[in-house]
Amino acid sequence: MTRPLLQVCEVTKDFGGLRVLRGVTLSIGAGELRCIIGPNGCGKTTLFNVITGAFSPTSGTVWFRGAQITHRPPHAISRLGIVRKFQVPGVYPTLAVAENLEIPLLSRPGIGGPWSLLRTGGRAAARSRELLTRFGLRPQAARAAAALPHGQKQWLEIAMLIASEANVLLLDEPTAGMSATETLATVALIRELQQEHGIAALVIEHDMTFVRRLDCPVTVMLRGSVLFEGSYAQVQAHPEVREAYLGHAARA
Repeated sequence: MTRPLLQVCEVTKDFGGLRVLRGVTLSIGAGELRCIIGPNGCGKTTLFNVITGAFSPTSGTVWFRGAQITHRPPHAISRLGIVRKFQVPGVYPTLAVAENLEIPLLSRPGIGGPWSLLRTGGRAAARSRELLTRFGLRPQAARAAAALPHGQKQWLEIAMLIASEANVLLLDEPTAGMSATETLATVALIRELQQEHGIAALVIEHDMTFVRRLDCPVTVMLRGSVLFEGSYAQVQAHPEVREAYLGHAARA
């Protein structure tokens, strides 16, 4: 049996007397996509905080490529290739779009001092052009990131994560604020990254149209625990999920 790329084992997280995560266990393999859904307050974002090292779990462990990373600091986990996109686009608003990409490209592990930058600068520029094209941002390359429409800001941040040589993307509501057309384009983009580059992704999302279109395994969380895991169709048909989360929308 193939060992998971990223594995969360019986993780709990307490804040004072409040238990937010209750023995969460899940895993994702290399090149696998998985959506995490659940009502607000069920622990989805706290789980991402534990995986990325922003929070230490009260108990339980997190593993990456067979090594325990439970108490490593965020920068060390990021350098392993586990990177996160927040709900609000985390771009550098006053820098040009192309400059936003140059920062992660020239900050990758193995890039050394000034002489190393001279050697790698040409490759970084070529990679930047490739990413700008892939994400449909080439015409916007010289514009300040602040001037981009919301959907393109979201794409720019994902491009920046790819530029950092990510192995696992943790995407927190990547289509928030997007139009229906932009949402479908984002589905296609994530699929391309998975199929062409073998990138794995855990995606927190409330937009069930996006979840259905992504067509990947779904983990349902409720009150800090994993309630159910299965395909979109199985999740939609599960009576507890319908009652707890999907509600009347699932019956339509």
